[in-house]
Amino acid sequence: MTHAASSIEPGEPLASENGVPKVYSALGAFFHCELVEPDDEARFDRVNELVLGWFGPRLRWSSAPFLRTVPAFRQTDLDYVSGYCRTLELPRDPPIDRQAALDFHFGRNDYSIHFGGGRTAAAASPYSYGFWATFFTDPPEERFRVCPVLSLTVPDTWPHQDFAARVSAIAAELRLRWAAAGLTYATWDVYGYKTSDEAIYKHARRFHGYDVPHYLNATARLHDAIRSVNWLTFVGPALAERLRQAGKKLESAGPLVVSPVGTSVLLRAGDRPERGDINRLQVPPAYVAADALVRPVRAGGTAAESLVFFGSPWSVPETSDWLQRFGQGGVLPPAPSTDDIPF
Repeated sequence: MTHAASSIEPGEPLASENGVPKVYSALGAFFHCELVEPDDEARFDRVNELVLGWFGPRLRWSSAPFLRTVPAFRQTDLDYVSGYCRTLELPRDPPIDRQAALDFHFGRNDYSIHFGGGRTAAAASPYSYGFWATFFTDPPEERFRVCPVLSLTVPDTWPHQDFAARVSAIAAELRLRWAAAGLTYATWDVYGYKTSDEAIYKHARRFHGYDVPHYLNATARLHDAIRSVNWLTFVGPALAERLRQAGKKLESAGPLVVSPVGTSVLLRAGDRPERGDINRLQVPPAYVAADALVRPVRAGGTAAESLVFFGSPWSVPETSDWLQRFGQGGVLPPAPSTDDIPF
């Protein structure tokens, strides 16, 4: 892992608005983690350090709903990621402290902080890092149960073997449910998102090797269902056990290489990321193999039509078709809560 972010400049954006870049083709990773526990603070701190050492100098802006503006990025802003783990306790006594904790989270079913490398506070960059968390169920007696997601992107010209090594090092630090890494899109939706959404919609329905990064409103329901395979697909212990119970053998076969990474299983679909091209009937066979292996825990099928929807300009059937683009079938579990998770 010797490549420096300072030596890899962004290419041309996929879409701009009034000269401002809005979306880039990128290499990226989405890490869906187990419900937040107190000791995850140290894990997230270690991941923050890995990201800083990777492309920290390329980050310029911080964005969060609780920030009034889009301030310049400071390394200490990463404490908003790891420090969140300390805000989830619900003390029993005294009652005033418990009520203060409930009031702090009232009406806030989600929490997010994102860091971008755009040349201005309104511009997208292929360099990005983010954290998102949403409530998994109603508040329990002692602690909020929260699903966290970490995401990152770098230019799609980043050497793919180095990318795989760095992403695997991050995955090894985390308590994963699942993760997917490979070709995706880098956006910065601080000042509008229509242009980037329309560009992704047009691009992703042709190039099936790209992961659509529309996961936020379905985070809780994707806790038990893999949104998409990619060049690298990590399956955490809980979902790996479900695959074994379904009769799946987590071992290398054909173009699919299976290996342990930390406590997770890594499925590597071929030697390098592939974009595919549905117009030319080019569907990466290794991605199809990865999809087939995880299908018992992969989001898709008719259940997805009511539970996962990417939003406009996607239609509900188009969302479902994309989720199933490498194969038919698939499952998506019901929501763990009926009222308090926003959709």
